[in-house]
Amino acid sequence: MLTFNTDRQEYRDLMRGYFPDVEPVQVNVPHRLLPTVPGLLKTIRALYRAIRSTYPVKGLTISDYLLSVLAFSFTIRIIDELESKQLKCSKYVAFNSSYMCESAISFYFRSKGIPTASLQHGMYAEYVGAVVPMDVINYENVCAEELWVWGQYSKLEVSNLAPSDCNIVVKGYPFWKQAEKKRCSKAVYVLLPRDIYIHESYELLEMLASYQHDYEFIVRPHPSALPLIASWIESHNANFQLESGVSLNKQLESVEFHRVIAFNSTAIFESILMRQKIIVFNKNSEFDCSAMPTFSDSVVLNQLLQVDIVSVSSEHFFLQYELSLG
Repeated sequence: MLTFNTDRQEYRDLMRGYFPDVEPVQVNVPHRLLPTVPGLLKTIRALYRAIRSTYPVKGLTISDYLLSVLAFSFTIRIIDELESKQLKCSKYVAFNSSYMCESAISFYFRSKGIPTASLQHGMYAEYVGAVVPMDVINYENVCAEELWVWGQYSKLEVSNLAPSDCNIVVKGYPFWKQAEKKRCSKAVYVLLPRDIYIHESYELLEMLASYQHDYEFIVRPHPSALPLIASWIESHNANFQLESGVSLNKQLESVEFHRVIAFNSTAIFESILMRQKIIVFNKNSEFDCSAMPTFSDSVVLNQLLQVDIVSVSSEHFFLQYELSLG
């Protein structure tokens, strides 16, 4: 059985990359549990059970407590659904067993003696910046028995940070491919991170907007930052092409950009995998990017855009995934 929480196409693609013949099930969708009056009554009973099981809780704000009760109650409903169907499940794989309903479902299957696993999504590494993002829960709070990672790099980075009862397994990356000829482009592909780094993104855009050389900049923001970046580009009348809704993996796979600029994003490593010429904006960096060309001002940026650079080797970050391993 496969499940996922957040309905993003790249998440579905990742799960299908590992299990092409199994359709993943979306969980943590309240509206699908309330389609009828009986469904509503079951949810009310689940809320009552959740409150009885968790009250009183110390150290939480009222809003955090209510959120935890809601999450717990919908988890109870999902588990009730699973038990009512009497599923014959030999293995459970969560997209992310570290949070929301998939954490509880992982423990449920573990209590039944059914093997459980959780998938890496995004590059897992020990954060080196002053601000430690919430993303650390992805490996610090794994609730499945196994965490499948893409390569040796992530295993080494998080082995001492994951729970002691979690076995970290290098499974490989399902989108790993042999080098293929790409369509060459003179454009610079700018990959912007989550909205928590919006000020750093604005700083980078301002630097690019004032750049005098004749490059086309294609800007692709993280979905959480898309409205803010779109508004910034419009208000500054910047000559950028804004991209959204296109598969990042397919873009990097099919087009060889003049350069790819990124920071604080898994896109750095996806670009390495797809043999792009990556340069990293060195601002409030989450990752150790010392092995990559970096810049923090327009002078160094100009040099990196003008001189020839070689692609960073991907072997340390990504192992080839083989279906036979799944």
